[in-house]
Amino acid sequence: MTFNGIAQGFATDLAKSALSDLGLSRVLVNLGEFAGVGGPFTMGVSDPDAGLIDLETIENLSIATSSPWAMHVGNSGHIINPVTGAPPNFTTLSVIHDSAAIADGLSTGLVFATDQLLQSCIDAPMGPKSIIGRRTSGEIVHFG
Repeated sequence: MTFNGIAQGFATDLAKSALSDLGLSRVLVNLGEFAGVGGPFTMGVSDPDAGLIDLETIENLSIATSSPWAMHVGNSGHIINPVTGAPPNFTTLSVIHDSAAIADGLSTGLVFATDQLLQSCIDAPMGPKSIIGRRTSGEIVHFG
């Protein structure tokens, strides 16, 4: 069991806030997820099998990535649907949001999402700025 669901994002948010409170105006925090104070910062989105699949620029934003098969548990990936046991729809999913903790939680949970749910998240008032993913079919998709 790991803390990859939200703890890394939460810790990243705390570090970002502390560094900003110290007066730093251009810092990239990486505690398992990334958060920028200022910027811009160009971030690569990578998939364990496909390698680099996208480049995103963040400024005063956070990016979190989940890749269900980056770590194996038996014959499945480390992110498992708790209700059905069905495999994820994405091999990698990255979420850009104001909060690294929220991006972290969303990137983990949304690997099972449909396109309609991903678009609904983007359209939500406090939703992510964008979502980037690699489907299990290999297709790269962008929302937002």
